[in-house]
Amino acid sequence: DRAALAAAAAAAAGADLVFPTGVYRIDRALSLPAGVNCVFANGAILRPGRGATVTISGTVAAGYFRIFDISGGGTVVLARHHEFNPFWWGATGDGSTDDTAALQAALDAAVAGNLGGTVVLPIGVFVTTGITVHSRTNLVGSGVGGKGQGTQLRLKNRADSNVITMAADNSGPTASHHWSLLSNFTIDGNLANNTIGNGIYLEGYIGENCTLDRIQITSCAENGVYVLGGSVPCNWRDIHVFANGGAGVKLERQRGFGWDSTVLNMISGDDNATALLHFRNIGSGPIVLAGVKAESNTAGKQQNAIL
Repeated sequence: DRAALAAAAAAAAGADLVFPTGVYRIDRALSLPAGVNCVFANGAILRPGRGATVTISGTVAAGYFRIFDISGGGTVVLARHHEFNPFWWGATGDGSTDDTAALQAALDAAVAGNLGGTVVLPIGVFVTTGITVHSRTNLVGSGVGGKGQGTQLRLKNRADSNVITMAADNSGPTASHHWSLLSNFTIDGNLANNTIGNGIYLEGYIGENCTLDRIQITSCAENGVYVLGGSVPCNWRDIHVFANGGAGVKLERQRGFGWDSTVLNMISGDDNATALLHFRNIGSGPIVLAGVKAESNTAGKQQNAIL
């Protein structure tokens, strides 16, 4: 269908290019230019084959349904988009389907070409074996809540993985992660069905403007948040961590960088196995704590507010 779509896009310059229901197979590179608004009906799917890249430089209009199928080894690049909907790659948020591939495809699309962008998660429960968030990428949910409320990322049974890994830009002693935001969702580590894994994990140095904001993390086999590295000034706020197998938040330094001017603002939690906050070999700091609340705990749990 490549030739037909290229011709239709040329004819639709400055207007809508409507994709009726059907599968559109692309065997080699296709560029849909700026000025063309691609409008997808429910059931219309672009399917690039192995090695084929579809680049959409205009806008995309679609609902919460699948419009891209990259299972055959192709790629879709949204060159001018700033917000990315994982449903476009096949996410369901139904609490049972493994949404890992769709979530990761949206996250990868957001950082394609080093542009960066925001992946927006609607209300639902997104089951995953673990996803990777790159620098210059925001992952934003639609609310924090209890069972059946808001946006939840839930670790799949026997995944034994970190729910979110914040990937470093490089490797070695200066590995770092920059300019990202995780906000407004719940992480459920599914402790009953996993033996290892943190809610949010970063092995490296936290660079400028890496923010955690309004996040709830529960039932992880290890820690709610675990960072092996240090940071330049960063501000984490409104994080609730409870019933995790290790600490609620664990900050540790295993490289040359220390934790410099780090602010933990409104951190609360209970029933974490070791401590609400665990600091290990962190260097000179300073780490500023502004509003830490260790709530009531079940007997035998969270013996330390700060360790």
